[in-house]
Amino acid sequence: MKNKKVIVILIIFLFLAILFALFFLIPNSCEKDFRVYPEKGYCEFNLKTCEGLFGCKEYENVQVPCGSISTLCGEKVLCDCDEKEPLSYSANNINVLKEFRPFSYTSEKLRRMSNECGVEHDEGYFDKLIEKFSDTREIVYSFKHENSNQDSRAFAVALVPNKAKYSSLEEFKKDFDLCAAGGDLYPTKLNEDWLLFVNSCGSGAANNFDNDFSCDEIREIVEPSLNLN
Repeated sequence: MKNKKVIVILIIFLFLAILFALFFLIPNSCEKDFRVYPEKGYCEFNLKTCEGLFGCKEYENVQVPCGSISTLCGEKVLCDCDEKEPLSYSANNINVLKEFRPFSYTSEKLRRMSNECGVEHDEGYFDKLIEKFSDTREIVYSFKHENSNQDSRAFAVALVPNKAKYSSLEEFKKDFDLCAAGGDLYPTKLNEDWLLFVNSCGSGAANNFDNDFSCDEIREIVEPSLNLN
């Protein structure tokens, strides 16, 4: 009888020891993904925090307004929407329109562009590449001289987040280069955060609406001054 009591006590003690280990002895872990969307007026984060096996909690797509502070993995994180401008340029007497638009590429479009440039990729390569840019928005800057006709063509520049982590212009061009003439998105520069595309102003001739300030003339002024911050 005493042996049974001892066994029961040992089992209870072992059970309590296991629970203690699960809750307190297993190292804590915390993973976070925090993104700022100044154009939308909020930040969004995913959070997984674990304190032992049974103490795990997950928060997905939590949105907090600009200027608010969240506690993530024991740290205070500010939703700072006053991010520095990603692009610098010289544009005296030139009006600049900045707007956001959905990511304009598809895997099929990139595949056609690659074929035109004679670059070969494995089957399914562009499908995987496009996945990296899911939910991506492009920032488009349109440059026009302040005296330009409303119908004249603007010189446009597009920025895309460098989610593929390209480290050289050669890598960037291998996936996004455009070999056709007169296109709108030609890979030009990159840094750790951004990919820069510029348009070609079409044929290169002055447009029919405004002979004084053509797209090419604006491009000659603006393009040499473009820098990624």
